[in-house]
Amino acid sequence: VREYTDDVTAWRLPDAQPVLVGKPAFAEHYRSQRFNLPGLHAQVLNRMVFGNKVIDHERVFGVQPAPMDVAAIYEVTPAGISRVWFVSGDQGGPARSATAAIDTPAAGRYGAPAARIG
Repeated sequence: VREYTDDVTAWRLPDAQPVLVGKPAFAEHYRSQRFNLPGLHAQVLNRMVFGNKVIDHERVFGVQPAPMDVAAIYEVTPAGISRVWFVSGDQGGPARSATAAIDTPAAGRYGAPAARIG
């Protein structure tokens, strides 16, 4: 979580209230709710960059019995990733993507946007 700012805030849209506030809460959530799952990995299906926003369309495996399609929207500042919005796709099946998938281990992909924006 070193790529995130100390005051990072995360939302799960459409909820208006943040689900995580602060780097310690972010780290604890991923330590206890994600990185302990043995089958966890994600495919980045598409990435878009708009100024200081990075939008990843991901297919996440190992959280639920079926793969989940999600979008993660990162706001990147000189200090790191300061805000994140998560949007889940239709649980009935994966969303379509026009781009090839890039398979990445979940533990190593969460900091990728900060490294890709200079």
